[in-house]
Amino acid sequence: MDVGMGPGVVPIRFLERNRSSWAIGLDPSVSMLKIAQKRGARSGVYDRLEAVRGTSTHLPCRSSSLGTIIASLSFHHWGRRRESLQEVRRVLRPGGRFYVYEFHPSVAGGLLGILARSHTMDGSTFVRSSVGSGFVRAETLKVGRYFVGILVK
Repeated sequence: MDVGMGPGVVPIRFLERNRSSWAIGLDPSVSMLKIAQKRGARSGVYDRLEAVRGTSTHLPCRSSSLGTIIASLSFHHWGRRRESLQEVRRVLRPGGRFYVYEFHPSVAGGLLGILARSHTMDGSTFVRSSVGSGFVRAETLKVGRYFVGILVK
């Protein structure tokens, strides 16, 4: 599941490379869901991408039903992070992982720096956000221009 999938870039690329897999893309914006569905149709993965309207505080899945959930360039938008993380934990299977992918605050200068300012996250902010959400492990990485946070149920 991609929470805040926007135009569907990440789940569509995943499905193009993993022909036997399926994905759920969640977004609050109807227009983003329509764009993702059109992209999925053009990419030939439409039948394996379930585009669902929703938010991080109410994931449309049974408890302990998913092994992986991601938030690619969307976690910074989550206003109620603790509640959202508890919901992510509810949906993950034991040992399941939640991956957060954002620009690292060190990205500066040029057009990318301007765009990235509102889409940044660092390790300490991520770990503080996860306190009290019930995950057994938190990991943080800086990969080039990006921050990656991993929470394990």
